[in-house]
Amino acid sequence: MTTEKDIFDSSHMFKELSLEVPIEGGIKASSETNLPFNNTADDNPFKKDVYHKASGLLVPDGGPLVTYGLRWNYQKRDYEWYKTTNANWMIQGIDSIEIRTVNGHSFKYTIFIMGHGVGWKTKIKFYDVNGDNPYTKKLYSHTPKMHTIDYNSDGPGIYKIEWEYD
Repeated sequence: MTTEKDIFDSSHMFKELSLEVPIEGGIKASSETNLPFNNTADDNPFKKDVYHKASGLLVPDGGPLVTYGLRWNYQKRDYEWYKTTNANWMIQGIDSIEIRTVNGHSFKYTIFIMGHGVGWKTKIKFYDVNGDNPYTKKLYSHTPKMHTIDYNSDGPGIYKIEWEYD
C-alpha cells in the first residue's frame, strides 16, 4: 500500500514518527492532484531568524492546500493523523492557500492567501517544481484579508513552502 512516508524523504516527520498515513485511492503526485503538506517546522513558531518548511504538492485549480497534523483520539488513547484544509495548522494566521489559473495579461497563475501576519510580519516563500526563485509574500496586516502572488512558470505546482515570523 502506498503511504505518505513513501513519498517524503527522511528529513520529514512522516518517517521520523514511523507512522503510515494512507493516500486516498493510491494517489500519486501529478500535475492535476494536490498532495498534503507536512510541517517540518521547529516547535517554537516565534523563534526569530528560523525558517519553517513544509513539503507536499499544491497545483493550479487543485483546490485548497491540504495539510496533516496529529491530534489525540480519546477513544483510542493514541495520536492519529488529521487531514485538513485549514492552513492555520501549518502556518499561524493563514486560513487557506490556493493556486488558480487566471490567464491574465501578464501572469498565468495566482496564489491566493487568506489570512494575516503574526507578530510584526509573516514572510512566506513558495517554490514551484522548477525550483528556480521562490515567490515571496510579506504579510504585515493583522486583519485577515486576501493576499495574492501572480506568477508565470512552466512547472506551476508548488512543492515547498517556507515561512518565518518576525
